[in-house]
Amino acid sequence: MLLTGAQAAGKSTVGRALASRADRGVFLDGDTFWQAVVSGRIDMAGDPTPGALEQLHLRYRATAAAAQVYARAGFLTVIADNVYGDALFVVREALSPLELAAVALIPSPEMVAARERGRGSHERRVATPSTPRHPRSTGLRQRFQPISKTSTVGAWPQSRPAVTSAVRGAVQAVGLSQATSA
Repeated sequence: MLLTGAQAAGKSTVGRALASRADRGVFLDGDTFWQAVVSGRIDMAGDPTPGALEQLHLRYRATAAAAQVYARAGFLTVIADNVYGDALFVVREALSPLELAAVALIPSPEMVAARERGRGSHERRVATPSTPRHPRSTGLRQRFQPISKTSTVGAWPQSRPAVTSAVRGAVQAVGLSQATSA
C-alpha cells in the first residue's frame, strides 16, 4: 500500500498506525531513502532538473525493492511518500508483479499549516488551495484515476481517534480489512 499526499498530510502517522494493525506489518518512509543519499543528492525544486527526477525515481525504486522483500515474506507493507501524477506508474512498475493500492491523504490547507508549525517548519512555504502545489488545486484525485484501487481519505490524523478513523478509512478504501486486526 502507498500512502501519498501533501507534505504534513499525516502519511507517516497513518502509515505506521496501519502497519501496526496488521499481524505482520512493515512501514517504509520514502524520506529514509531520500536521506540515504549523503553526497551528490539533487533535491526536487519548483522546476526539477533531469538529475533531480532521476534521483526521485531512484528513491521510488529503492523503496519499492525493500517493499517487495517484506511483502514476499508475508508482511503488510505500507509505504509513505510524495508520489503524484505519472510518478505513480514508476512506483507501480517497480513493485510489479505486486499490486499497488494507493491512498491519498488530503487534509485541509489549514491543517497542513498547523502541522508544519507544530514541526517547527516555519521556514517552509505551506501550500494553500491557491498555490499550484496544493493537492486540491492540482486535481490530485484525478491524477490517481489510472491506478485501479485508488481512493482518497480526507481525514487529518491529529489525535488518536482521528488516526484510528483514517486507518479504518484507508483499510476500507483498499479492501485490506481481512489483513488487519481489529
